[in-house]
Order: sequence, then C-alpha cells, then structure tokens
Amino acid sequence: MPDGDRVSGRVTDVDDDTITVENRDDTITINVSNDTVFRNRDETLSLDDVTEGAHIDAYGDLDDDELDADLVLIAPGPQDGPPPQDDGQGPPPNDDGQGPPPNDDGQGPPSGPRPNRNQ
Repeated sequence: MPDGDRVSGRVTDVDDDTITVENRDDTITINVSNDTVFRNRDETLSLDDVTEGAHIDAYGDLDDDELDADLVLIAPGPQDGPPPQDDGQGPPPNDDGQGPPPNDDGQGPPSGPRPNRNQ
C-alpha cells in the first residue's frame, strides 16, 4: 500500500484541482496537482478520467476534511453507484398479481411421499 493517509468514497464532484468524495463517515475534498498520479489497475489515467459516481481510493496527507493526494486509484467497471438492493419482497407477481406462476399443471407440487429413485 502507498504511504500516507487513505480516503475512499464515491465521487460527488470533480473540479480543476479537487475531487469531492462521500463515504459513510464524511465528505472529503481531495486536492490534486500535476504531481498526483491517477491509476486504474495497470493503466495510468488523469483527472479527466474521474467521473461523478466513480469509487476512488486516494492516498496522501489528510488534514481535517482535505487530503493532498499523491495517488488516486479509480475503481474499474460501471460508475453508476452500487447495484440495486433486493427489497425483500420476493419474486414479482404473475399476471393475476398472485405471485410466481404455478407448475405446468397449475396444481403446484404433488402431495404425498416422494418416490424412492434408488430402487
């Protein structure tokens, strides 16, 4: 890991020389300069590659709610925020609004003991 303090979060704003990120604890301003290195895995990037919604890890000197960044790591992949969460409501209803569709015969699972298939 790089030396210095680390700030991680979702980018909420990008300016000429700052990146604003939010994480579960705070909103942090990341100050960047011509000496700041931007990377995404094996690629060297630039401030132009940082977009709102991206997740970044920045390393440098933290003072209160500002970090003077030496290195900014931009997470690869979609940058539209976290995936949607399951609402816990189960599958969507079928055409009649009653839940998942019935078995082929419309009767549901058979009743009674299961046949022994090991005979």
